Amino acid sequence: MEYGIKRDSYLQHLSQKLKGKPLSGKATLNALKLLNYQDTFPCTCVAGGDAKDKVLTSTKLQKPGLGLAGHLEYIEPGHAQLLGRAEITYLNTNPESSSRFFLEIARKTNTCFIIARDSSLPDWLIDLANEHMIPLLRSPLIGREIHKQVSSILERELTPRVYIHGNFISVFELGVLILGKSGVGKSECALDLLMRGQRLISDDMVYIHKNDDGKLVGYGDDLTRYHMEIRGLGVINVRELFSIAAVSDYHELSMVIYLEKWDYKQAYDSLGLEVDTIEVLGTQKPLYRLPVAPGRNLANLIEVAVRNHYLKGIGTNPVKEIIEKLDKRLSEPPPTD
Repeated sequence: MEYGIKRDSYLQHLSQKLKGKPLSGKATLNALKLLNYQDTFPCTCVAGGDAKDKVLTSTKLQKPGLGLAGHLEYIEPGHAQLLGRAEITYLNTNPESSSRFFLEIARKTNTCFIIARDSSLPDWLIDLANEHMIPLLRSPLIGREIHKQVSSILERELTPRVYIHGNFISVFELGVLILGKSGVGKSECALDLLMRGQRLISDDMVYIHKNDDGKLVGYGDDLTRYHMEIRGLGVINVRELFSIAAVSDYHELSMVIYLEKWDYKQAYDSLGLEVDTIEVLGTQKPLYRLPVAPGRNLANLIEVAVRNHYLKGIGTNPVKEIIEKLDKRLSEPPPTD
């Protein structure tokens, strides 16, 4: 139910942002923009650097394999093509036949080729790529790492995405998005959770995208990754202060916590029989509203909310248990003298 959202104009504003904007057409990414992600995907363009119209539309990479021998039925458009040791060896040993099928794969995909392990390329391949403006990106990473890093980049760029002001914390391995007005204590609450052994994904600006599996994944900006801003202290480096175990680059979103200043005129839910929900990129996520007041330990409350959410997920609901016990007692005949 969403009755709570209607009572708070700021929460209603956040709800609209999390819904995201409807997409117009299919998302694309210029293949050469992969060069902008040197921190996670180190690579250089060895040929075809003048290409302007090579676009990626799929978050998956493909190995051409037998496509270089003429079996093109499984080559899909919009996929980046990964050349590993086997493909490079074949190109070196069969230049005449493979050059023709290399061009056909390039025309069919209209994207780029990624070379693993900084492998040396035959001169004819570089000349061919420059002539037909086919980007060749060479990386020192092995094929498995290229799959992981490039797929992550493409998921962020090509899938529906929203960004929002808040904190994203992994609490007991569940991704918790903490929202609230500026100054309500989001960062201080997140810092308290870190002191308890939880992990920071992002402070201040949180990006959320929906991957190909339909899961919502949250992460932070590359510029401010591992950092937090605490009023009175300034910017701190969480990884340096608490170790690498206190941070994570991304996490699946499980629930949303909304912090609001305590309004003594408002009646807050004391049973929790029904939980509010909030729409995030077309997916409903549970929303817990926690009023902030002196003496309330928000980190404690969030940890308990996460534990309780987990128990409900496996079929344990304390409110329903109490109601069932109450119904049973009311159905019993009154005691007689």
